[in-house]
Amino acid sequence: MITEENINPYGSGCYGASSPLGCQADPDLVCERGSDRINLAMLIVGLGQIIIYFVIPPCSMLALYLFLGQSKKRSQSSKGMRKIIEAARKKMLWDVMLQIALYLFSFWGTYVLGLVHFVIQTITGKISYNLLIVANALAYSQGFIVMLVYFQLQRMTKRNDSTQQAQV
Repeated sequence: MITEENINPYGSGCYGASSPLGCQADPDLVCERGSDRINLAMLIVGLGQIIIYFVIPPCSMLALYLFLGQSKKRSQSSKGMRKIIEAARKKMLWDVMLQIALYLFSFWGTYVLGLVHFVIQTITGKISYNLLIVANALAYSQGFIVMLVYFQLQRMTKRNDSTQQAQV
């Protein structure tokens, strides 16, 4: 009774459904609650998430990449100790950009199926339960995936440090 009239699964949560069940499809039934506003709100929230997840971070990475390009031009014109400092700074910024990219792609990888499900559900109006289960399992494993990225970055740092010590 509750699952049929009060709430409907939506992504990793639930939202209020129209009551009585099927009132939106039947013009003779008056809906007590629920309407197209729920779908509009979910669409706005979904688009907001897409902008926050898929537009702002790549723009930030592009800005960092462009800054690195300017840094490269400055380091070519500098001499002596200034050139060494600029080269070390460039390497540090490049490492930070690599770290940001790895974390960002791991984040995207855990949420992309949820967004695919959202798009499919928005277009068709039907819930793909198999995709929803896989998307939620992947989204909830984000902490484990971020841990793997962290340990991979630690291993890369140790490898780079040992390579630099061997060169000295």
